[in-house]
Amino acid sequence: NSTIDANGAWSFVFEPTVRSELQAQSGQGVSRVVTVRVKPRLTLTRRRGVLFAQAVGARTFRGRHVWLQRRTKQGRWRSLRKIVLDDPPRRVRVMLPRGVSRIRVSLPRRQAGPGYEPTVSRVLVLRR
Repeated sequence: NSTIDANGAWSFVFEPTVRSELQAQSGQGVSRVVTVRVKPRLTLTRRRGVLFAQAVGARTFRGRHVWLQRRTKQGRWRSLRKIVLDDPPRRVRVMLPRGVSRIRVSLPRRQAGPGYEPTVSRVLVLRR
């Protein structure tokens, strides 16, 4: 879907798929081909005290793994355990220290697969 505003500025909105390639053309001018890589949707949710990790994309992530991470007091992310993805989402059990913990899951480049970028989930704040 493309639009041109009152000043003549052109814009184009699209939803890329895995490894989309784009090239613009205007009159005789042609741009170079640009490859767009996408990130899978990575989620970490909590329901009734149980954590669930899931990755969603055009391809399945079943059998690939993510890392459950906790943020340290110094602000770094420390990997606690490897979680193998499944469908339905994998149930995760982890012992956290007393107090507030900030956790997330991280999908490394090698586990993301061809055409996908590594990504992280949103951060969950848990109190124990």
